[in-house]
Amino acid sequence: MKTVDPIKDPKKILAIKNNLKEEKEYRNYLLFTMGVNSALRSSDLRNLKVSDVLDNKGDIKKYLYTRVKKTKREIKITINKAMREAINYY
Repeated sequence: MKTVDPIKDPKKILAIKNNLKEEKEYRNYLLFTMGVNSALRSSDLRNLKVSDVLDNKGDIKKYLYTRVKKTKREIKITINKAMREAINYY
């Protein structure tokens, strides 16, 4: 099994985000930004629904509640500024 190390260098993270925007990979930009800022696994990111991040009026919620696939625990994640910008961008 391959191991995956996190990207910790802010310059590399910014470069990836900029590349995704330039290539018009808006969905991937959103997923990358959400993943970097929430520390959710890709399997948990894929399970997110629009209703998890937007309320009935279409406004971005303050918090994201989701059940982690691996541990089956429900967690609360603050939707921070970077995540909000990515959601709006998408």
